[in-house]
Amino acid sequence: MKAGSRLAADLGPRIERWRVGGVEVAAASMRGRGRVENQDAYAFHAGPPLRVGLFDGVGGLPNGAQAAQAAAGQIGTAELDLVGALHAAVRPTGGATTAAIAELHDHRITFTLIGDSAVYRLDERIDRIGPSHSIGGQLTQALGISGRGSTFTLPFDAPFVLASDGLPRKALKPVGGDLAGWVASVLDCRDEAGFQDDTTLVLVRHAADSRREHPLPHLATSPFDSTRTSDSRP
Repeated sequence: MKAGSRLAADLGPRIERWRVGGVEVAAASMRGRGRVENQDAYAFHAGPPLRVGLFDGVGGLPNGAQAAQAAAGQIGTAELDLVGALHAAVRPTGGATTAAIAELHDHRITFTLIGDSAVYRLDERIDRIGPSHSIGGQLTQALGISGRGSTFTLPFDAPFVLASDGLPRKALKPVGGDLAGWVASVLDCRDEAGFQDDTTLVLVRHAADSRREHPLPHLATSPFDSTRTSDSRP
């Protein structure tokens, strides 16, 4: 495993938070009940550009965790073809992974989706954004196999959350002031709903005290990369 990666907190999910300029990011991952390992990973790159992503290793194929970790390790790539770089990183593992990636540019946010990981806009309504590349529960695209996914840009006018398919939509709710508390409550709802799959989420939002017209003024002076997987309550 590459430096900067982490496995397994035994007592519960480790909730991580970052702030870059006027943008806040929070992320957490939980191993599914009865699962031997967490096959999800998430990653943060302060930029420029600021980029976050989550990756859900494909079950039924070997090395799902390694595939997700390999993709997460490329979140800060300088390659212009991001999807191509991710495919190239995953293929040597022999596995495959889905992806949900967000790239922030001041008042805009660009998403790339591959597979069935999701993006939700969290305002007064909870809206799923973008397509799912699956038919009848079967993936039609995944990193390490094939597909370019879907890429689209939206105004950065609300909090957005990237979510693996282990997170039920009904667990989501508008974001309050306490990011760590919000993440913990969402994961608790996931447990109450009886979901057994590995679950990962990455939230991005404007900080309460940010200047929204220029939320990322110091991005170029603060490079940092972090890649994580996190096992927790079995």
